[in-house]
Amino acid sequence: RDSMNKNFKEFARVILEKKTSPSNSIQSAVIELIPILAKFDTSLEQTKSTFINSCLGPSVDFLIETVESKSNADSAYKSLGNLSITLERRMPKTMLDQIIEVIFNCFKGDSDRFCES
Repeated sequence: RDSMNKNFKEFARVILEKKTSPSNSIQSAVIELIPILAKFDTSLEQTKSTFINSCLGPSVDFLIETVESKSNADSAYKSLGNLSITLERRMPKTMLDQIIEVIFNCFKGDSDRFCES
């Protein structure tokens, strides 16, 4: 864990750069790694958290885009949920509201782009 803390910012950057890979397998790996990255950022203070300050916004945007594109949507839903659980109160309320809205729209069935396989 100490080794990860020293290299966290670089490791997270490399992982998140792969989110635009044309490979579905690589995108799936990125989706699954996002909540794990959040766990490894051990700073409990939001102002010191590298993940929250540098990675959270792009990660949530990527996961929501993935849900809406239907490709890897199941994994992206799980990752959004796991990320929310991992960060708990450290996740900004506006971002949590955005995640809840995406999930709610799926269950509500307001849009054809949600919840279809």
